[in-house]
Amino acid sequence: MLCVTGWIVLLTSTLAVETPQLVFQTAVVDYVFPSTDSRAELINSREFIPENNVITGIKVFEGEIFLSVPRWKTGVPSTLNKLDLSSGKLVPFPSLAFNEPEVLTYVQSMEIDSKGRMWILDVGRLNFMETDTSLIRNLQPKLLIYDLKRGCVVKKHLFPDEVAPRNSSFLNDLVLDQENGMAFISDTGGNGGIVVYDLESDSSWRFTDESLEGHDAKFTVGGKSFPFKIPVNGIALSPDCKYLYYSTISSPILYRIMTKILRHKKFDEFHDYVDKVGVKGVSDGMTFDSKGRLYFASMEQDAIKVWDSKHEATIEESKVIFSDIDTNVWPDTFAYDNHFLYWTTNRLPYFLHDELDFQSSNANFRVFRIETDAQSYLEAQDIEEDIQLDCVSLE
Repeated sequence: MLCVTGWIVLLTSTLAVETPQLVFQTAVVDYVFPSTDSRAELINSREFIPENNVITGIKVFEGEIFLSVPRWKTGVPSTLNKLDLSSGKLVPFPSLAFNEPEVLTYVQSMEIDSKGRMWILDVGRLNFMETDTSLIRNLQPKLLIYDLKRGCVVKKHLFPDEVAPRNSSFLNDLVLDQENGMAFISDTGGNGGIVVYDLESDSSWRFTDESLEGHDAKFTVGGKSFPFKIPVNGIALSPDCKYLYYSTISSPILYRIMTKILRHKKFDEFHDYVDKVGVKGVSDGMTFDSKGRLYFASMEQDAIKVWDSKHEATIEESKVIFSDIDTNVWPDTFAYDNHFLYWTTNRLPYFLHDELDFQSSNANFRVFRIETDAQSYLEAQDIEEDIQLDCVSLE
């Protein structure tokens, strides 16, 4: 792995970090196909259009790196993948057939619980960034739980239309409350929302609030302006499972809500219990570690920042741990594996403006990691009794 030129700030005495390592980089997303001929056939049929493939989500389990490629446009052969570091290519996970749109439509993000089960968010929408509206398909959003150790799906939940409308929802990110068997999901579609899934009852419900909607604001990342409203995106669960933190992309404000409001379906009380934590800047993904520190991106600074919620009074006191205007444009999603914090960058502003250079030797997509003295927020959770799940059919 390569060390990266950037600048590092030594944090408070509660945390020391090493220099970030560049785990992976590529100018173009490519896949491990059955043969060279099959790759050529997919390109000729436009089932694989390399310039439409962007890396967003990341999760790591026992050293294996899983990456998602959203189906914003046509030509994405596989939306959930495992990174093959030896070739620098993506391997469709668990198979190419599993990634057929009728099975797995479009994965923006996922999470892996302490039992080695991957909770996969299927947005259910295809090609909604295409200008040709005849190419757009809206299928039913769903949550799949895939047991990585047994190699099978153990749960399939179809979200009702009143929870995640198939024509407008955009299930973006999720965190897991293993103590109560629940997932909290950000919906960046429409006016935004928080979706709650309960594993024991296999049911889901939705919260809305003005704090989830975002604001009409103009911000600049990588020299590109974003003059539009983007609802709730990044979410993070405190390691004690008491608070869900969230923010919209188009607002610099960080909010939190007590999870008991979400768990007990107190829809009328949501707004009354929303806390404004402070101003953290524009960011996408975020995550807590097991010691109560919140990691997030500062998009306008091309930086990764950390806020120690237990020792620093305000989010404004957060510290920069890495910044680089060339390699760290649009940090998207975070993941933990043991003591290593991983994140993806994808130069998204240039993709959205059709200005990504796929012919250059310069990378567009990267995976970084940095060693810390903590682990994932999931490792701090106290799981008294786990719900046993059997393998199920996807039909």
